[in-house]
Amino acid sequence: MLRVILLTAVFCAYSYADCTFNDETYAHGDRFKDECRDCYCSNGRVSCASHECCYHDDEVYRPGHYYKDDCNTCQCGSDGEFRCSTNTCLEGCEANNQTYSHGERFNDDCNQCSCSNGNVYCTSYECCHDADGESYRPGQSYRVDCNTCSCLSSGEWYCSDVRCPEECLYNDETLQHGERVTIDCKSCSCQFGEVVCPESYECCFSDDTAYSPGRYITDDCNSCRCDTSGEWECTERACTCEYNDQSYSHGESFEDECNTCTCWYGDARCSNYDCCDHEGETYYQGQSWTEDCNRCWCQRGGNTTCTEYTCPEDCLHEGEMYPHGRWFFIDDCNQCYCSDGEELYCQQTRECERVNDVNG
Repeated sequence: MLRVILLTAVFCAYSYADCTFNDETYAHGDRFKDECRDCYCSNGRVSCASHECCYHDDEVYRPGHYYKDDCNTCQCGSDGEFRCSTNTCLEGCEANNQTYSHGERFNDDCNQCSCSNGNVYCTSYECCHDADGESYRPGQSYRVDCNTCSCLSSGEWYCSDVRCPEECLYNDETLQHGERVTIDCKSCSCQFGEVVCPESYECCFSDDTAYSPGRYITDDCNSCRCDTSGEWECTERACTCEYNDQSYSHGESFEDECNTCTCWYGDARCSNYDCCDHEGETYYQGQSWTEDCNRCWCQRGGNTTCTEYTCPEDCLHEGEMYPHGRWFFIDDCNQCYCSDGEELYCQQTRECERVNDVNG
């Protein structure tokens, strides 16, 4: 007899202890800083990096960090002590109630200055000043409207005296100087407050539209060109054709028996084929067509020539006509071949043969 013993496993969740450090509580796994040291809480115990911190001017530094002391650099060591370089520092400068370090550059009005070991060295330009009090050195300039003012080495300004462009008002719209506008067909521009248009030509008008010289329009089949005096110069061609008591427009095509005609500036231009009339149909010279098994051609002089083959007959089956040379179905399973009016050969389809074999 097989005895089965079931064992029940009981799992208990393990609880990790918190840490208390400097009156602060941290959970297991928390990381935090003690001044410059990295600390870690592990099941109630706090572990911190073993290095010491450095202190300077109430700032805490960790090993490797540094601060500048004039021209020297002081770096924090792992023992909590700073180690500083011992460079001999150059003196700064006092200028315009400002203190500048050695090598520093600054501006004094329009001049550039630099501090070198307690001494100030500056360029010696005579400065120019604009109405806003901005300072410029010789060679610099600024714009006043459309004029340019340049600072001279004497500290005085030299300004150009150019007539400045003005705006124009046209059809209640404001145009800037130099801006172009089309008036009728003319390209006009705003020049010093006045709209100026060319006077060397006039515009032509058609249907209230203005055209510049050299432009074309069409008038029926004629073309008209605008000249510089504002007048139209038009061709004078006939635009309709009269043919066989019918009227046609320029460019219109129409048929005359087997020929195609086109109305071209009053003249009907037609192709010149000899036409053949055959059994109520009209054919042009060189055209061919089939009649039953024969082929016919329209010959020069309007004569029709056809081959004279004896054509095979179609098959009549239960009131339906089937063409010669074609297979046709006489019921759902049997198909026959038509040859010159007779059903020469009939057979079952493969689908019906398989059904008959199965039903055998």
